[in-house]
Amino acid sequence: MIAFACYFTLIHRLGPQKAVYIGVVTPVISVLLSIQMENFRPGPVQWLGMAVCLASVAWALHTPASAVAAEKADANADAEKLEKAS
Repeated sequence: MIAFACYFTLIHRLGPQKAVYIGVVTPVISVLLSIQMENFRPGPVQWLGMAVCLASVAWALHTPASAVAAEKADANADAEKLEKAS
């Protein structure tokens, strides 16, 4: 229940679009905890996978809101043109 409360707090603070990335970060945290507590030794593929996960989240969270808004506006304009053409 504590985890759900924390997750809903995160959704409230960041918004659902950004809070969903916790699902990508959770496995990385699990592997890091396994390294620390279980002496797990990940191979190159696991390190690459974790790097890709973290890089994708960083890239997604770094995307400026204005760029996202502009893309949505362009998509809406294209949809309106298609509707008028039909």
